[in-house]
Amino acid sequence: MRARTHRTVLLGYLWVIDEDEKLSDSDLSLIDGEAGLVGQLLYQEQLLEKVQRGKENELARDLLSESAALSEAAAAELADLGSFVSSGSCVVTVVQPSPGVEVPPDLRVVLADALHGASRQFSPRHSLYLTRGREGLLLTTHAVAEGVYAQLSAVVAGLVRSVSGQLGAAVDVRAGIGEAVSSSTALHVSYRQACLALRVARAVPTFGAVTAFPDLGVYRILATLPAESLTPDLLDAGLRRLLREGPPIMTETLETYLDCACDSTRTAAALHIHRTTLHYRLGRIQEITGADLNDGTQRLTLHLGLKAARLAPDPPA
Repeated sequence: MRARTHRTVLLGYLWVIDEDEKLSDSDLSLIDGEAGLVGQLLYQEQLLEKVQRGKENELARDLLSESAALSEAAAAELADLGSFVSSGSCVVTVVQPSPGVEVPPDLRVVLADALHGASRQFSPRHSLYLTRGREGLLLTTHAVAEGVYAQLSAVVAGLVRSVSGQLGAAVDVRAGIGEAVSSSTALHVSYRQACLALRVARAVPTFGAVTAFPDLGVYRILATLPAESLTPDLLDAGLRRLLREGPPIMTETLETYLDCACDSTRTAAALHIHRTTLHYRLGRIQEITGADLNDGTQRLTLHLGLKAARLAPDPPA
């Protein structure tokens, strides 16, 4: 066995089996020479792959641009390269470690390795990935074909597990999946939605490690509001009182009750309490907030306020 290097780069190992020891020194020299040529070819192929990846990364960044001219040019060049050919719907997935948490210097290597594995679950012509800053992006097409969107979610879940496994349990890794857009030139819309899904997932515990924008419900709208605009003074005064003075169980009870469309039976079951206990809590909530829970408009005000409060940077004081 001989290690095969070219310009100090290890490319592989060459095994020569000479069971009868009939190979002469000249035979071995010839084999070594041929192996050197193979090494050169492998090295050239490796360089071409690096150039190709660099070009794809550059074009992928342009593809996510809000400039129509830039994204259209990138889409056309990628199609010429055969790297990312859109023949229908396209989706962007964003994966990030928790903000504010220290990550290893090789984070981009970790992300790239996991993204590479995820992209191989799709045709090379229908997937593309890149890293930038603390985020990794996976671009896929055909993702909304029957059964394929579910496949994408499963692949992304594996992607998150892979990154989490390398970064450690102390780093919360999550992924957001944007809505499908009609062409690759609209991928910036799907990217923005994926980022919004990530924002909601970090603020609302009921969302998991992988959150898709179509599943956000009312947060699809609320998440578009800048965090700094969600100041406590925008909330109903009674709700602010509940959040400030009431025990957390009261806020949980109110939100669950509203989420269950004010169905007492469903709410009691969800909270694992007796309906008598539920009605007592609802009475206390009405006393604290001054709201009439039989009034649909007041219920809507409280419900939206609770959801908005989750996305606010600071709790109401």
